[in-house]
Amino acid sequence: MRNIFFYFSGITFLFILILSKGFSQTIVINEFMASNATTIADEDGDYEDWVELYNYGSEEINLSGWALSDDYSNPSQWFFPDTLLQAGDYLLIWASGKDRTDGELHTNFRIRSAGEELILSSPSGNWIDEIAPLHLPTDISYGRYPDGSPDFYYYQHPTPGAPNSGAGFEELLGKPEFSHPSGFYTDSFYLQATHPDASVNLHYTLDGSIPDESSPAFPDSLLIYNRKNDADQISSIPTTPSSAPEWYRWYPPMDTVFKGTNIRVKAFKEGAMSPFTATQTYWVDDSIFEKYSLPVISIAMDQDDLLGPSGIYTNYNASGPQWERNMHMAFF
Repeated sequence: MRNIFFYFSGITFLFILILSKGFSQTIVINEFMASNATTIADEDGDYEDWVELYNYGSEEINLSGWALSDDYSNPSQWFFPDTLLQAGDYLLIWASGKDRTDGELHTNFRIRSAGEELILSSPSGNWIDEIAPLHLPTDISYGRYPDGSPDFYYYQHPTPGAPNSGAGFEELLGKPEFSHPSGFYTDSFYLQATHPDASVNLHYTLDGSIPDESSPAFPDSLLIYNRKNDADQISSIPTTPSSAPEWYRWYPPMDTVFKGTNIRVKAFKEGAMSPFTATQTYWVDDSIFEKYSLPVISIAMDQDDLLGPSGIYTNYNASGPQWERNMHMAFF
């Protein structure tokens, strides 16, 4: 009986090896983007979400019958057509919802930037690769390095359809938090900014620009007060040439302009990516609630993007995508 036991054990072991060989695939989800604004356009000129596959093996694989999905409950959401992925090659698939299998490949779903799972499965229904939901900011990708390895990084310079360019950032820093919400206040107060990661450095600006590490460090607290008597700056910039006819000519404000405080804060840490900027706007006056009977819209943007040589206000006759500028808008 002992010899028979070992005989069947050997057959079982051989059967397991055969199964393992059959299920060992060499294709992975190598990089993806869930909010594509400027990185790469599809054949229609649209900036769509995308997924990149990579074959790290030594043999070509036909993807016919394979599936991609962003839904655990429906892992076979979109099927590949007859597509050969050669060894060492990359394949770009648009997660656009356009559902195309001729020419460029387009899935029948999009990826939510707030976080959705990604699943790659074989024709037999086996999950070959899976990436758990994670939040990705606009034009930031998440990919492996080295290509095909289990190590993932965040990339500021994505490489769809090509090798990933070295190790990216291992950590994604969230937004700082403020002690007071944006809005209207009757009295001055001290504003504090904090971050869940106590090891970060917080930097801020007051001119609408995005902070960088050369911007002032945020102090323990910052006084927010009525700025009406502060010197007028933006409102004192002429908006017409001096040669303009009198009816069209710019004139300075007749009184000191009532001003709010716009503050933008960003977290920085060595080895971490900092894609998020926290933006708040405050107005302080003892009669603030008597000033406005209509809703207020606050727009925060870099002053040069508005009034600089290439600003959209300075060049008010210009149009087209090249004249778009980043901004933050709040409605009160």
